[in-house]
Amino acid sequence: MNTGFDFPHAGNTRSRFNSPPAHNTRSRTAGYPVPKPELNNGRTSPPQHEAAATPLLRDRSVLPSQQVSKEQLMTLILSGGLSNDISYEVDSSCVQISNCPNLKCLSGNISFTGTVFITECPELRTISANLFVGGSLYIHTCPLLESITGSVTVNQSLSALEMKGLVDLPGTFSIGQLLCLSSCRHLRDLSGHFSVQGSAHFKFCKRLIDVSGKFIVGGTLDLSYCHHLANMSGNFSVAKGVDLNHCTRLKAVPDWITNLGSRNSRAPFTVDLQFTGLSDADIGQLRATKMPGVHFDTTSEETRRPHKIFDNLPEALGFWWDLACTNMDTPQLNLQPEQAEDMLDFLEQLTWSREYWNKNYRPVLAQRVVQAITLVLMDDRLREVALSHISEGTLSSDEVVSTCLEPLEDMLEDNKLQSLYEYRGEHSSSDEFE
Repeated sequence: MNTGFDFPHAGNTRSRFNSPPAHNTRSRTAGYPVPKPELNNGRTSPPQHEAAATPLLRDRSVLPSQQVSKEQLMTLILSGGLSNDISYEVDSSCVQISNCPNLKCLSGNISFTGTVFITECPELRTISANLFVGGSLYIHTCPLLESITGSVTVNQSLSALEMKGLVDLPGTFSIGQLLCLSSCRHLRDLSGHFSVQGSAHFKFCKRLIDVSGKFIVGGTLDLSYCHHLANMSGNFSVAKGVDLNHCTRLKAVPDWITNLGSRNSRAPFTVDLQFTGLSDADIGQLRATKMPGVHFDTTSEETRRPHKIFDNLPEALGFWWDLACTNMDTPQLNLQPEQAEDMLDFLEQLTWSREYWNKNYRPVLAQRVVQAITLVLMDDRLREVALSHISEGTLSSDEVVSTCLEPLEDMLEDNKLQSLYEYRGEHSSSDEFE
């Protein structure tokens, strides 16, 4: 599934003041609209924007508006001069809030007619602003951004890919097209309110544990490869389908999926449950259950790959060391918490690989794992690079043999050659000296 976004040309961005759609229009002084989705006996029509009012604005009097240029806005942001009692309006096809080394929190009430880029803000930790964006909103290269707690209304699409610092999304989001927050590796909780007319993508958010917010999605809700997802207790209304492929810790199908009933749609509602933590009995029960309009993609007993779920890193290391039948002691790896989590994912995802699926090859794979971890992670010169390979590789797919293990083995070979050259060089110099 393609979830990428092409950056738009500034001149093609639709201005909200030129030809605004009725449900996205906001009075220049009266705050943000709150249209409600239409529910019809459990069936949801394509969701409309309903996200824009937050407790901050709901009980307040009308905010006075002030038109500012994008240059004036940047001056106010950099000087900390934005007032929460003023609604700032920026009439520009493209605004870049970028290269702000001292900006730690973006707050205030700001309305943009065009597309907005929030980039290169290395200290930005929180976006608590109430934002209206007439075009698309792109957030990237903000490595410390932890949460978006404000109200964000975007006429087109919101993209914030690979936000390494993002932990929680308790804010309110109303998106006119696509929402893409994939590969946010530390995102643990989706507790906000999400109203998305298109599809919502959270693929490869590998630390995501709890999805407890409210979701109104007009397309597909993509939570695939969220390996730690265990709880989906939120309030969901999804029009086209849910992708839970490779949610390996998901042990039960949420009630809201099984209670969907017949749907008023020509296309079936698809739930992808391939390679989840569901038992064979659960999968068999789903196959036997007749749900008009709902299609479950599942893996059969014959095609399901055997896999392991480890509770901790010592358990995972012990498993591979035992499988390798080695006389070496299981190592005690001195890793930072984040590195230990990546290593645990690495060792766990190896059990999803095709090599592990081949019972005859498993001991060979285990010996490769033992050799790579022993030689690479015990070498200080290679340690950080190896850990980086492991962290990045577990974001791509379950085939970590090719994405993680093989690069580690290449590093080992290069290191051996370098050590041999150094050894020969030292002894050659010694022989000449004699």
